Amino acid sequence: MPTVEFAGLTFKNSFVVASGPISAALEQVKLAEDNGAAGVSLKLTFTEVPFRSQLRCWSIPDEVMVMPIDKRLNEEEGLELCRQAREETDVVLFANISAPSTDLDVWADLARKFEQAGAHIIEANYCCPNIGLARYQLGEEVTAKLSVGASIGQVPQVAGDVTRALVERVSIPVAPKLTPTALNLGEVARACQDAGATGGSVLGGPFFALPPPDIHHGGRPLYPGLQGASFGFISGPAIRYATFKATAQVASAVTVPVCASGGITTWQDNVATIMYGATLTSACTAIMWHGFERIGEIVTGTERFMAEQGYETYEAMRGLSLRYLTTSDRLRLRPSVAVVDPEKCNSCEQCLKPGHCHAIALDARGKARVDEEACIGCSICTVLCPVGAIEMSEAPPRSDNGIPASAD
Repeated sequence: MPTVEFAGLTFKNSFVVASGPISAALEQVKLAEDNGAAGVSLKLTFTEVPFRSQLRCWSIPDEVMVMPIDKRLNEEEGLELCRQAREETDVVLFANISAPSTDLDVWADLARKFEQAGAHIIEANYCCPNIGLARYQLGEEVTAKLSVGASIGQVPQVAGDVTRALVERVSIPVAPKLTPTALNLGEVARACQDAGATGGSVLGGPFFALPPPDIHHGGRPLYPGLQGASFGFISGPAIRYATFKATAQVASAVTVPVCASGGITTWQDNVATIMYGATLTSACTAIMWHGFERIGEIVTGTERFMAEQGYETYEAMRGLSLRYLTTSDRLRLRPSVAVVDPEKCNSCEQCLKPGHCHAIALDARGKARVDEEACIGCSICTVLCPVGAIEMSEAPPRSDNGIPASAD
């Protein structure tokens, strides 16, 4: 099967288990390998864990997870996990590490220790939100000890400085993991590349969320097993679309390969993320819900699709969607109108619901019909129809009717 090149290393496929609750123990790394993962990003390690905790989250399977708190590994735990994983598995190991942005020597020392422990890549964590970022967003003071993770990834210069310090002091690749909360994610990625990073990781956003409150019992947020509530990292399919955006933005801004994660749950998500520019793809939440066997489903589904579509390599489909990206003011409208198949229409009237639409009515038989002059081509009716009776018809683009021709 096709392999993947990332930061000078060869991966047997595109899939890497993301750093998180599923990569905190040797048994999990072995399960990841047994189920087909090409790499594993080990659980986030600090020289000194800012505070100790355990996993708590609120989630709706296959939709969303909100995680305000989780266990991190201290230096001894992380290094021992890395040594064991290197000795007992053949997967590519990412050392996901973080330290205060104010102490580059601490960063470099931790990275060197992971290199000696057998890590293949240093994945400098500029994205973890559950340490200091919530304090920033609540307007509270953030001490140097908590100025880690996403607090670093907000500022291109800071991210670049940390990256440069790591590149200068280790011989293995450095691939920072960036936060989607940065004002200009592409600028942060370029700063890391300019500092010598040979790869990068990106995560979809919006990053922070809160669970719903218990509206019948005083409004307590529905985090199980927690007293109090904090902004939580949001993951799951709800953020896959933000991952597409973040992946495309970074892939368009840099020349180094990108590993993308956030909401990847199926092989279709995997393929889509690659088409938006990812060289490697990664997931955590789907495995938390469905087990390590989900890895094999994603990998085999992706490679089956590649064979069916004639893609001989992962690279052949990487970035195919980037050529379509432009700004809103440059978008060109294609004449489009909804078309109803009366034989399929079951007169359910769902297509009459959109509050912005005045183009659909029922005829004498109770079948939906479209006023083509009134139809604005939004396509919302097509996804509301439960029986698939409505499709969009695109007229050939013209340049003489006031609508610019398509850029296709």
